[in-house]
Amino acid sequence: MKKTQQFSKRQLSDQFTAVSDWFISGRGQKLLTLEKPLLDRALSYCFGRFLLEAGPVAEFTKPIKDIKIIVKLGCRYSKADIIADEVGWPVLTESIEVVVLQHALDFACSPHDLLRESARCVRPGGHIIIVGLNPISGWGFYRRCRLGIFRRSHSLSSARLKDWLRLLDFAIDHYWTGGYCLPTKGYKKDKLSLLETIGQQHRLWGNGFYLLSARKMMVQPTPLIGEDKLVLTNLAPVPLVGRNDIEAYE
Repeated sequence: MKKTQQFSKRQLSDQFTAVSDWFISGRGQKLLTLEKPLLDRALSYCFGRFLLEAGPVAEFTKPIKDIKIIVKLGCRYSKADIIADEVGWPVLTESIEVVVLQHALDFACSPHDLLRESARCVRPGGHIIIVGLNPISGWGFYRRCRLGIFRRSHSLSSARLKDWLRLLDFAIDHYWTGGYCLPTKGYKKDKLSLLETIGQQHRLWGNGFYLLSARKMMVQPTPLIGEDKLVLTNLAPVPLVGRNDIEAYE
């Protein structure tokens, strides 16, 4: 959370407003339209009770199959269900089945801290789904050329995120690419669908965004064998306190 202290409340508010307004604009809606089919495909592999979404993109408006409760987490300037900073989420450790970070890391004050906090909340076997802009693309070039607060976004490659996820004991389940069109406002749906289909099938170079779906590994205790096991068997059993014994001292 070191980087958060470098920004004042006014700067954070202006940045959130600028990013939210951009996703409402024509280019932002075009990008979200391209991402939606891949995001729906990634969510089709997930199930559980809770889905937690963090980031500047608006919350899901439609119910998701096999997901009962959807919770939106955001900063104090957003209209979210839970208001929290990037670290110290008021969420129990390993209590969430799915965490969706749609462009949250791109515009976070500290992407590494945000990813680590997300990993803490995911239960073993749960998923983290990340959607990010590819820095080596037309969309990435457009982002770097923008003036104002929008230029403060990060350029995180998918390779770097894969390394971070592996260090956090996550295994990459699925990886998709998309956004093979130019960052213009208007588009023709038929031509756009054909271009996206070809680019996604062959994973062509220059994709505007990527989508990662990673599963948290289940850590199992290693059974003891040989002399280590004999040491444990020779120890005296640990006495357990029953409920009746506790009530006796109350």
